[in-house]
Amino acid sequence: MYHTIVISQKRTVLVFCLALVAFQRILQTQAGETNPRPEHSPTGREFRFAPEPAMPEVSSAIVHFSSVIPEDFQLTTSDTEVSGLPSELLFNEGDFSLPAGWPSIQRRAIRSLSRSERKTQRLSVTRSVPARVMPQQIAEDVLLRIAQQQPAGTAFDKIGEANAEVENPVQTEIATRVDRLECNEKQDRLIITNSGRAVAEYVFRDEKILRPYFSNIYAPGGLRVTRNHPPIAGIDAVDHDTMHPGLWLAFGDISGSDFWRNKGRIEHLRFSAAPSVNGDRLTFTTESRLITNDGLNLCQLISRYIVARRPTGWLIVWDAAFHSDEREFTFGDQEEMGFGARVATPLTEKRGGQIVNSQGQTKAANTWGQPATWCDYSGIVEDQNVGITLMASPSNVRESWWHNRDYGFFAANLFARAAMKQGDRSALTVKRGETFRVVFGSLLHSSPVSSTATRDPAAAYADFLTLISPWIILLVDDNAGWTSDPLDCFHVIC
Repeated sequence: MYHTIVISQKRTVLVFCLALVAFQRILQTQAGETNPRPEHSPTGREFRFAPEPAMPEVSSAIVHFSSVIPEDFQLTTSDTEVSGLPSELLFNEGDFSLPAGWPSIQRRAIRSLSRSERKTQRLSVTRSVPARVMPQQIAEDVLLRIAQQQPAGTAFDKIGEANAEVENPVQTEIATRVDRLECNEKQDRLIITNSGRAVAEYVFRDEKILRPYFSNIYAPGGLRVTRNHPPIAGIDAVDHDTMHPGLWLAFGDISGSDFWRNKGRIEHLRFSAAPSVNGDRLTFTTESRLITNDGLNLCQLISRYIVARRPTGWLIVWDAAFHSDEREFTFGDQEEMGFGARVATPLTEKRGGQIVNSQGQTKAANTWGQPATWCDYSGIVEDQNVGITLMASPSNVRESWWHNRDYGFFAANLFARAAMKQGDRSALTVKRGETFRVVFGSLLHSSPVSSTATRDPAAAYADFLTLISPWIILLVDDNAGWTSDPLDCFHVIC
């Protein structure tokens, strides 16, 4: 028997209005009111379902300090043949188990026999809210609500009079806002900008480079962090122009085919999740197929991407899942494998740039072949410390060895133990029907040399883990009631 299962994905909306909250806390304390009631758990172990907040609810929750700021859902339906399905709400879906949510917050795995179809509604099932609620909008609304509660002739009347002298203050803020992430889709690439200033290009079709990549990447402030693509003779070294386009994920040996040197081809099929900007975050998902040197369809590749503003720069997350129902395939052992970048010419070690890894080792010669969780390559440009930090998720099959060069190239490699003289071959075979998944991140950072704040790649790595933690699926023994397939599971970032 088939059932339609409703799955809700949670997205928390956070708005900071600290000064007003502090002021209101004083008023509530004097009035003897209670503290706010929490309605969700940051641990992810508890679930409370409620409609999405718009600006009135947020500002009302500040004025009435015991109010609740609720959360939002996206709706997914799945026609699934299951046994023992209860009528309670289901809040998550795995490939073989469906953890269900009860009012008592208990969780239980329900065995699923098959799944025929799954559909996701792109829009929220509750009323919409702007991608970013501006602090001034919240402040204006809060002041108005407080003023409406005060007797006539108080100081709040003067606040209203002052605002009346300004022509449409909120509209002025919106019109003058210059900090906006945007994505423009072309036939062969995505153009990613921030308020008209270039951030990166994501290229998914190229006649010469037969795999997807990011190129012409900039840190906040507009300083270039990757080599010009294509490289400019007389300004850049022009070596490896079709292999080192900027930022990429490629493998020189998958079942004998070379997807690094553009002999095999990673063919873009479609955007399975269209590019979508929500505030300071761009997300999209692509479906591709790997075609071998001799034209064989080797496997499927699902790539999920995030481009997000973080405290220290732009972060690009690349989550890749390889799968085939037709044949097994093997990742070989060689240097040219993994998640790589080619830094801008002024940042290279040859020009005075510096390489440092998570073990505290520095310079290309000392970090080459060494295992590490992250590696930073940066230099000084226009009184700014500019660079790229490549990071590997702890959910990957093993720690990466690093292929680092003084001319500006560096890469995290999961398959180079023998090639880098670190031990036995690290080849890995993915059996038919299985999924192999890797997750990497790249922070594009820029900070003033004169700043008292110290650039801290370790802190950036911790922030990267915070961002991707909902993506890391822990595979637990089936006897404990938990299994999941990373290719099919939902990954929600709150």
